[in-house]
Amino acid sequence: MTDSKIHFLVVFLLGIVFLSGLHGLGRESLCLDESASLTTASQPTAVKTLQMAKKANRNPPLHFLLLHFVIKLFGNSEFALRLPSVIFFVLSLWMLYKIGSLIDKKEIALLAVVIAAVSPYLREFISLARVYALLSFLTLSSIYCLLSLWKKPSKIVWIFYVVSSLLMLYSHPYGVIYLITNNLIFVWLRITTNSRSPSWIHWIIAQVIIVVLVIPWIIVHLSVIEIIHDNPTMLTKPFFVDIPGSIKTYSGGNTIIALVGLLLASLSIGRIVLFGSCNSDKIDTQKSYGKAVRFEWTQLSPLGAVAIWLLAPVLISFVISHISIPIFSHRYTIASSYAYYLLIALGISVFTRKSVRYTLLCLIAAMMIIPLCSKYHMRNIEQWRDAAQQIEAEAIDGDAIVFYARYCQTPYNYYASRDDLAIYGIPQKGYSHHIDREVMDIFFNTVQEHQRIWVVFSHSKYEDEVRKYLLQVFDIAQQNDYRKIKVCLMTPKATKAD
Repeated sequence: MTDSKIHFLVVFLLGIVFLSGLHGLGRESLCLDESASLTTASQPTAVKTLQMAKKANRNPPLHFLLLHFVIKLFGNSEFALRLPSVIFFVLSLWMLYKIGSLIDKKEIALLAVVIAAVSPYLREFISLARVYALLSFLTLSSIYCLLSLWKKPSKIVWIFYVVSSLLMLYSHPYGVIYLITNNLIFVWLRITTNSRSPSWIHWIIAQVIIVVLVIPWIIVHLSVIEIIHDNPTMLTKPFFVDIPGSIKTYSGGNTIIALVGLLLASLSIGRIVLFGSCNSDKIDTQKSYGKAVRFEWTQLSPLGAVAIWLLAPVLISFVISHISIPIFSHRYTIASSYAYYLLIALGISVFTRKSVRYTLLCLIAAMMIIPLCSKYHMRNIEQWRDAAQQIEAEAIDGDAIVFYARYCQTPYNYYASRDDLAIYGIPQKGYSHHIDREVMDIFFNTVQEHQRIWVVFSHSKYEDEVRKYLLQVFDIAQQNDYRKIKVCLMTPKATKAD
């Protein structure tokens, strides 16, 4: 297949991905995390958005600034807020193609793009108004520039590497982990290649520039770390099984796909070890069979870089979670999933017959598309729009709304229009959701002033305990269950005199 045909297929595929991403983009309600992004980004000015990111959010400000200007230009509808994520997902696929083309043939890079395009794991996050797609694009751009330094080192490549890495750090705290990963890849390539370009001194200078330019946010982040220690996150310490569990997650939760993916990734490594080439054009199994094949470390370099790209963020976040606060989450290692899909494509390329290659590709894509379709029809996002509509339609004057967890008021407010209902949040200590009994007694004395209360349970760690408190003085008149939300109408218990 000629390069022009491959380019056409890639562009055509990216167009399909973009259009499919737009379909139904505003259908689902904003989830809690998306509403938090909206709250931070919808400040009157960019400066106030930066201040809000510093005060109330744990993430660097780049994504919030982007959403701030999106809201200024296109409004704050679900569609407008999620559109940047779709665009950055398409750009991430393009960067995956460019990286794959550096490592192997363009045809193999195309296979990686196809696998990533139908990944249920990636598709779950591209339709969210969150930072994940932006983080993926900037990380892939940084890695592409890093690998390009070994192909055609130039000042412009160095500039793009510094810029993409800097923006990566300003998009998410995991940018630090990916910067460490880049340094590991650089060390690996320097050790396993004969090239002296790029030099150590140039690399160190680039890292210093990046660190100096990110110092303003590091100062802010140090103050945030203290807050996190006082208010632990909802993440828990991972188990060792969570490390291989990352592969299963990248495979859409499908064990069969995960096993097939690991097998193909192993084949791509075995091809290098046995035949000493990362480019399938250079493999001649007939000539190699029965003969001692000289192995050159330089030919393992690109594949080793991809393996580091896949494993390092997972392992680093795992270790940090055990020696400090828990930060391990599969969604934060989203940029590493692209390395996994590239390794699968490289494993498929082991088979010289195109019929076998495309058969394997179709089987993997089919196994991914099935769960993708089920996720499309039943999204796992809170139904705040429906919950808010029910409460506003059925609430009467004097009613109160009680939220547990209390910060779930944010997505409700996005859809609510009435301002005649009293709103309360059940007291809790930070993100731990711990309930203070003395404070709860005072709180319920206040709530009892209302004849009816609408209790909204979502992200509720101690829901049963809160229910026990409420049922001491209230009866449940009705309950409606939505995805990840429970809405209970409670009325005072009838007295014995009644």
